[in-house]
Parts: sequence; structure tokens; C-alpha cells
Amino acid sequence: MKEISNDTTGFDTEAYFAAQMDSFTARIDPSVPNVIEFGGKPFGDYHAARVLPGYDPHVKADIIQGLRDTMGRTELALVVNAQDLLHDPDGRRVAKRVRGDTQLTYDEEILRMADQADREFGLTVDNVVVSVVPRGLVPVNEDYLGGFADRLAANFGRVHLLPKVDGYPNAIPDDQVVTRLTEVDPIAPHSNLVLMSAGGGSGKFGVAASEIAHHLETGIVPNFIKFETFPVFALSEGHPLNQAFLAATADLPNELTTLVNGLTNYSKDVENLALLRQMIAQYPHLSTGRLEFVEPTDMGVNVIERGITDVGIVAAACRAEIGRRITRYEQEVSRGVEVPDTLTRTQQYAAHLALDQLIA
Repeated sequence: MKEISNDTTGFDTEAYFAAQMDSFTARIDPSVPNVIEFGGKPFGDYHAARVLPGYDPHVKADIIQGLRDTMGRTELALVVNAQDLLHDPDGRRVAKRVRGDTQLTYDEEILRMADQADREFGLTVDNVVVSVVPRGLVPVNEDYLGGFADRLAANFGRVHLLPKVDGYPNAIPDDQVVTRLTEVDPIAPHSNLVLMSAGGGSGKFGVAASEIAHHLETGIVPNFIKFETFPVFALSEGHPLNQAFLAATADLPNELTTLVNGLTNYSKDVENLALLRQMIAQYPHLSTGRLEFVEPTDMGVNVIERGITDVGIVAAACRAEIGRRITRYEQEVSRGVEVPDTLTRTQQYAAHLALDQLIA
């Protein structure tokens, strides 16, 4: 693990690593397959390093390695949303999505990440999953995606194309949810599975749900763990860390909510838990207790706040990060590669934090 040396650090990476591994270890079930959705960037998480001065941007690679050592036979899969690879009308942006820290399009970023995982961290990516593939692609996008799949197949053991599920996640008829989620073959039917991505909105949960459904179909109730860095469950919606998360994902966008248990989560996890409940209801003959979560946060392991050593330094870093995002989105809107709503939302997050500061 990289040693951080900075007089203005507000975060202890070693303390965070220990707390996160303890949290994972308590949740891992060695008697069944474990399906882990690994949120955020698995390494090179420079957003986290900017908002948490002292955070090692590669610490999650150590966490993944620790998980593999703990669980045994485990496959790693990189997930990328097809809509981030495609142009209009099948993509969800005017142009291909670009990762801000590397300025690479996501097709190139997937290949770069896999190479870095192996070369720098000793992590072999076993599978690449292209998720949410639109049905009925226009010819130019169909040709591109086919060529990209061939390119991936030359570099990885297996490549999976998962078609978009109509109605996902909250409008699939109960009697069709399992059929639609098991439309393609499982990724790791006999191993633990860790799902990673280059950024948010990759469709990892849909891939996890498909894998869980395949296990249930064979009579096995797997263990599901949803690792999150942001939003931070134990901090309020208005906390600078959670507002900076919203700014970083303003292009998706995300909405935060305070749950009955008082913890913070985002709207997608509320929808995800509803889908999971809908799915396991199809298996009344199985004891599905491992998957019966009360609140969306119960799915997750999220303890990054335990590494914070200076709240003031972190708050200032979050405000600077939101300002940085505004500048980036202004430039992208002017170039026509981002929509104005993304910039407007980020400006609202900045105004919210400024108001909180005045009230304080």
C-alpha cells in the first residue's frame, strides 16, 4: 500500500483499509458463492483522493487482493455500459463517454485498466461484461460493438454481452423477472465473483442480479455484498463528501435519500433492493435469508468515514472538487460533449454547500 506523506492530510488510509477489510470479512460466507458488486473505480480512484486528502487512490486494489485471499476461487469481471461506448441514437450521450482522469473513452479505458490491474497490482481480469446492450442497434453501432467484442475476446478469457432488460429495474412483471435476468449464460457459475467498473452507471448491479438469479435457479442461495465508497452511508445527505459525490456523478444523475434507519443512500439502491425482493419472491421453496435485506444500506459495506482524521480539511477538499467539476462541465458543455443540465445540477450542489457554510 502506498504511503501518503502530506502535512495537510485529513484521511488515514491504513485505518480505512483495516476497517473495510473487517467489514468485508464479517460478511463473507465461505459456504456459498459470494457475488460482490465493487462500487467506484477499483484503483486509480482520484476523485476519492481529491476529496479525502491522504487517501491512497489504489487502496481498493489491496482490498480486492485481500478478498481473493480470503474467499479462494474468485473471478474478476470488468463491467462497462454499452451506452457509454456508443454514439447517438443508442448511446446516452452526444459522444462516447470519457473518463475525466485519463481522458480516454470507456472502450480504451477498459483495456487500459485490465492491463494496469495485471501489471501493477497482480490482479488478472477474467471476464469483461458489456451490459445494457440496446436491442435493435443502428448499423454503425452494431458494427462497432461487434468489433469491440472481438477485440475484447482477443485479450480476455470470456466476453459477455448482456442485452438491455425492458422495464429494468422497477417495471418488470413478477413472472418474467427471472427469465429476463437469466437470458444469457452465467459469468462465474462455480466461483466467487467480484464485479468492477471504470466508473458509475456501468450496470454492475444488473449483472450481479443476473448472476444471483442463475444461482437461485440451481437451488443455491448466494451471498451478495455491495461495496460502496460513495455516497457515505453514515454521513448526512448534505455532508460535503456526499455533495461532492453528486457533483462527480451529475452526468448520470444520482439522487440521495435518508432511509428509515437514518443512513444516507441513493435512489438507485432503493430500486435495486426492490428488484432483489421481487426476484427472490420467485423462490418460496428456498431459504433466502442471505438476500433478505431490510434497508438498501444492509446490502452494502461502506465505512470510509472511519478513515477521516480532519473534518475541516475534507470539507475544504470537497468544495474544491465541486468547483473543479463545474469548470470541467463548463468546458464539456461548450464543446458539445455534455448537456447543460449536468452543469446546472453541479452549480446547485455548490450553492447548497455555500449556504450551509453561511448558516454554520
